[in-house]
Amino acid sequence: MTAELVFLRHAEPEVRIELPPSQWGLSKEGKAQNVVFACTGVFDDVQAVYSSSEKKAYHTAVPLAIRSRQRVNVETALNELNRDQGLCLSTNQYRDAVRQILRDRNFVVDDWESATRALSRFRAGVSGIAAEHPDEKVLIVTHGIVMTLYFSNLLNDWRQAFDRWSSLKFLTWGVVKDFQVVKDLM
Repeated sequence: MTAELVFLRHAEPEVRIELPPSQWGLSKEGKAQNVVFACTGVFDDVQAVYSSSEKKAYHTAVPLAIRSRQRVNVETALNELNRDQGLCLSTNQYRDAVRQILRDRNFVVDDWESATRALSRFRAGVSGIAAEHPDEKVLIVTHGIVMTLYFSNLLNDWRQAFDRWSSLKFLTWGVVKDFQVVKDLM
């Protein structure tokens, strides 16, 4: 009597420094990869599809939902750790910031949401989804940092959190059943 939750990281985004990260859509490559991925049929058996409200996740979810004959349910609790108020960081600065927040979940980088707050929000959203869909397979399209926080929390393994996040590729997925990880992101 438990939902099987499949967590999918969105396809490659188009990084546009003039926009907050939550407003980024998919890159040309991300759109193409997403179409190919949807055509594999790997999630044709899901009974529900959820997405964060961010464009990159929603646009990843749409072809998967269409193929599985579902609609996309948008849930803001699934959004990425909010970093819209921060400065534009170089790739190395961004990696260092993520390393720090995964090491110290109360650390705040340049007005970003704390990892503790993001994880609490995300867990509440996931718990609500699981409660609405007992005995169903649910696809949740979301983001790298919050997925890493969630899986690290479930596995009680914070030492590998940065490695878990670093290893994530776009369209990587993991599975949780009865709030236990059955397929890790790594």
